[in-house]
Amino acid sequence: MNGGCYESVAGYRKGQNTNLSGISDSVLSTYANYFDAYYEGSDTYAYVNRKLGDATGEMGPFYAYYDKDGVSRVHNNWYSDDSAFVDSNNFWFLRSGSFSAGTISGQFSFIRVNGVAGRNIGFRLILAVK
Repeated sequence: MNGGCYESVAGYRKGQNTNLSGISDSVLSTYANYFDAYYEGSDTYAYVNRKLGDATGEMGPFYAYYDKDGVSRVHNNWYSDDSAFVDSNNFWFLRSGSFSAGTISGQFSFIRVNGVAGRNIGFRLILAVK
């Protein structure tokens, strides 16, 4: 589940220009039940806006500290995986981790991106049946 590539999920920050990712506002409103939409005031440290059931709610508390490479990152309480909440510049969530992130990219990692495609970003289809 981790170490190969990040995985796109249907979680985004409201009020952003999501067209960068090819998803129009009309698509978002049509399929709103299938997306996790976060408060427009969410930012890197706005973990109070997290939701239970999507990994942002369960992984706290969160800690910011310097890694061995000298870069300060936010880590979650589960295995210290990388955790970055959506903000105004990066409004879509990714889960898991890329091989390039090393030991901080575990199953419990989540980061933010602006929605453009990347060579280390994939997806998986999930069917939820009631």
